[in-house]
Amino acid sequence: MSKEKRNYYRSHFQIKSSDNVIYLKLRHTSQSISGVLDFSNYGLGIQCNQSITIKTPIIIELKAFEFHLSARGTIRWCTPVHEKKNQYRIGIEFDSTHPQDNKLFSFALQRHLKNSHYKVS
Repeated sequence: MSKEKRNYYRSHFQIKSSDNVIYLKLRHTSQSISGVLDFSNYGLGIQCNQSITIKTPIIIELKAFEFHLSARGTIRWCTPVHEKKNQYRIGIEFDSTHPQDNKLFSFALQRHLKNSHYKVS
């Protein structure tokens, strides 16, 4: 991507495929998220093994220890990862009708990742 035009600080972490902590729910399927993850109170950037159409509503779930939280969002962009076959970087904007839920989700996710010593990129 070119120079970022973000108004909010984003946290960056590297998630291993064996971690099974963050899930993307789309329609009736759920898949574990791995690779580089970046997020703020307003959105999330993930790597996924399928292309998802822009404006598709999704749910992101955090399942870590006692945490079982979710946030609703919308796919805002999807681009292929050129170095990896069948991999896509996806931008998700959290649903703005529940800002407190989004902040709680972001806080819990960041706290879990930092306390679990995930690599910050």
